[in-house]
Amino acid sequence: PVPPVPVPPVPVPPVPVPPVPPPPNPLPAPPDPPPPPDPPPPPPPVPPPAPPDPPPPPSPPDPPPPVPPDPPDPPPAPPMPPPAPPDPPAPPPAPPPLEDVIELSARSGVFGGSPGAARDGFEPFSLGIRGGTVTLERGAVLGGRAVPLLATGEEAPQPVRGVQEQALALPDAADAGRWSVAVEGLLPGVCAQLALRGGAANMVALSPVAAALAEVSERGYAEQWAWAELDGGGALNCLGLSVLLTALLRRAGVGACVMRNGRHAFVVALGRQGEFVQIEATQGIAPPPLAPPDPPAPPPAPPPAPPPAPPPAP
Repeated sequence: PVPPVPVPPVPVPPVPVPPVPPPPNPLPAPPDPPPPPDPPPPPPPVPPPAPPDPPPPPSPPDPPPPVPPDPPDPPPAPPMPPPAPPDPPAPPPAPPPLEDVIELSARSGVFGGSPGAARDGFEPFSLGIRGGTVTLERGAVLGGRAVPLLATGEEAPQPVRGVQEQALALPDAADAGRWSVAVEGLLPGVCAQLALRGGAANMVALSPVAAALAEVSERGYAEQWAWAELDGGGALNCLGLSVLLTALLRRAGVGACVMRNGRHAFVVALGRQGEFVQIEATQGIAPPPLAPPDPPAPPPAPPPAPPPAPPPAP
């Protein structure tokens, strides 16, 4: 829009002049300017800053956590069991079974020595004589009854010297005749000695049974022995003496066998009432002769005489 041009006033008499309408303005009048905005109200007075809040009083320290009560003492430990005993040593291996047949002859060399381990029981062995060989075979029958096995430790033989002839079975003449040839062929020297014991020249003639007991009771004992000692009157061990006594009793007509457990041997003979009589051929025998004492040591040699003193100087 074009603003109106101001016109200077003309002095005229105050004649009422009708107002001259303003020339037409082809443009519409500008709108009234908007009233100025009201001034902003003054800001409210700022109150003085509030004093800072006093620091909060220190909080009391936290109470310590309650101490838990001591746990109850554990129950006393059960007493320690006694220490287990050490394992027992392994038992020694079982000894091998006894031989079914044992042979003794001049070809066998030396008998005895270190015997084997004892078995659990004594087993009966029957005597056999074939030429110059003695055999012992497992199992024996006396008086029609089998001789039973005897547990080791339960044997109770009596010494040969204490056996009475009346305790043994009456001699069987037929049995004695069957054994005489074999025994006399094996032991000619011993049988000759038995004949002397029962001869009329003796003050007390012995029966074949008593002579057999006497012959064995006078033998010595030796752990090792040679075949020649059997007929030569020498010392024998338990097996040799048992074989000798069994052979002489069979020759006299009394049933007998050898009992052995691998370490020891004794004789079982038929008793007067059909019982089995145990005889220890190594007990009650004559002790072996004492060894001669050592000769006395020669007296010590006198010290050598001192050399003669030289003659005094003239």
